[in-house]
Amino acid sequence: MIVDRVTVAETDEGWLRSARVTGRSGELTLEFHVPAVDGSTPHTEDAAAFLAATLLPAMLDGEDLRVDAPVSARTLSGSDEVVTAFTRWDHRLRPPTITTAGPVEPRPPASATGCCFSRGADSMVSAVVERAPAETLTHLIHVVGLEPVHSPATQAEEIRLARHVGDLVGLPVVVPRTNVRRLTDGRCDWADAHGATLASLALATDGLFGRVVVPSTQAVDEIVPFGSSPILEPHLSSESVTVVHDSVSLDRVGKVVLLARDRPDLLPHLKVCWAEDRPDNCGRCGKCLLTMCALQAADALHLATGFPDRIPLEEIRRLRPAPIQSRQHWVAVARALGADGDRGATRGAVLEALRRAARPGPRERALQWWEFLRGRRADPAPSWKDPARGFEWRHHTEMLSLMQRGRPARPISPQAEEPTVLARARPRGD
Repeated sequence: MIVDRVTVAETDEGWLRSARVTGRSGELTLEFHVPAVDGSTPHTEDAAAFLAATLLPAMLDGEDLRVDAPVSARTLSGSDEVVTAFTRWDHRLRPPTITTAGPVEPRPPASATGCCFSRGADSMVSAVVERAPAETLTHLIHVVGLEPVHSPATQAEEIRLARHVGDLVGLPVVVPRTNVRRLTDGRCDWADAHGATLASLALATDGLFGRVVVPSTQAVDEIVPFGSSPILEPHLSSESVTVVHDSVSLDRVGKVVLLARDRPDLLPHLKVCWAEDRPDNCGRCGKCLLTMCALQAADALHLATGFPDRIPLEEIRRLRPAPIQSRQHWVAVARALGADGDRGATRGAVLEALRRAARPGPRERALQWWEFLRGRRADPAPSWKDPARGFEWRHHTEMLSLMQRGRPARPISPQAEEPTVLARARPRGD
């Protein structure tokens, strides 16, 4: 994969970083539109944003990566850690050879600190949680172009609501735009790509922000191979932009409880749904249902007016949460609900969904029976459905195969397979 024609041009709103990306899947002009704030000026040479954006797509296509522009030495060095994570999480990927036009001359980072902000529970907590003085946020960053189902009207309303929440928390909102999802959609699940994508956007704001916070998705006891992780985004930092993966101290339920306790005024603006083209929440998808249950556990569902006012228990019972992380989120909800009254009824529905998730459905049972008739032992299928086959799915399938079958899920080749070793030993002193 080749990244060339890297340019930075002034626009009426700020600047446009663009580059041509050419590979086996075709050609794309990748763009980052960044608004200028308080006289900010871009770093015109550093192509680190394009390296971060194209790293996983190049690996998915089985290509080496050539960036015909200078790249931050820190980003290039950190990309080895990211490549190691990707290749260990998906053994079909191979480490690419990465070449650039050389390092850039570092310049002092800007003083502002931004935080990616979508109005979801993760970013809402990141926007309001207490921080050390040196880490205090100065702006929220609401990115246009990361939600492919949004129409222009929905995008406009999302921007308006993000700015309204920014007013409530006392932080201005900047609105960059990008088409970076065109690099990943159709190649991989968005869950695998979104951390590196947000890091690329952070690097594109060089000159506006010196630190960019990526809200965490996983709590400390939930960390599994996943596209946004404390071991990914920070390694893509440059000398001028430090990318921070936010605290992993709270799980999804804990974040909702924190908002209900300390900032209930923000709950009417909570937006977690990605399934439909709307600025509020559908109340039917798994993410909406999980958040509604967490709100009920916090006695705050009536405050979150962007959701329906009642939880459809039958919809919960029909769920089959597939990945381990999703099941952990539902277990945390069940623990927080308790066993009494309406909460107890919701808890019962959640536990039934978890039991169903661990059992094969009619289609899976029929396939198992067919395999049995053919004299084959059924492989363990921990998800009992075909989820997005990303890093997390492969990880828990491998772990359960080792525990249940005593052998890896992926066959071992008769040939010796070279381990992934990207680190370099220091030269011998003799």
